[in-house]
Amino acid sequence: MLKEGVSDACRILDIGTGTGCIAITLNLEAGCKVFAVDIDMDALALARENALSLGAAIDFIQADMLTTKPDINSLDIIVSNPPYVPQSDHASMDPGVKDFEPSQE
Repeated sequence: MLKEGVSDACRILDIGTGTGCIAITLNLEAGCKVFAVDIDMDALALARENALSLGAAIDFIQADMLTTKPDINSLDIIVSNPPYVPQSDHASMDPGVKDFEPSQE
């Protein structure tokens, strides 16, 4: 997205923000207004901490996007990098990955 020249007036929704790395990068590098949504309160707390430590201005929202539509108007882009490893592969994953991958069972 950054290579495409995203405008600093752009409004972005990051679904499943996790640690907030995508939302924070889009805010700091492109100057976009970013709304970061996650179902997990612990993930949002970490994302807020990361944003604060890096000086990013992000609106964090706790919501399950499968059942709730956050009250956000006029978005330009929606981004998401959801977990992509099947639960059946979890046992064989490297601890450096699986120990930091949230589980929603």
